[in-house]
Amino acid sequence: MLFVADRIPPELRKVVEFMNVQMRPAEVLAVELRQYQGGGLRTLAPIVLGQTQEASSKSRAQAPSRDASGTSRAFSKRCRPPATPRWRRRRRR
Repeated sequence: MLFVADRIPPELRKVVEFMNVQMRPAEVLAVELRQYQGGGLRTLAPIVLGQTQEASSKSRAQAPSRDASGTSRAFSKRCRPPATPRWRRRRRR
């Protein structure tokens, strides 16, 4: 479960931590997106809350592990690439 807001109040942080303990097969996170502006630019800085060592090790233990080549093979089975990649078409011009 994921909560996203520009500001995460302390009460919601406590709820996220409580739910992480109570919901064993799931992980609950809150993402605070702070916004910084200046010089005509806008930047969003995410802060992830609720990632405890226990929760992250629990989710890693349940997730199937893959190396880079296994991930690439799984991706290529699901997604068929276009005949000519767009970035190659653009570079040739």
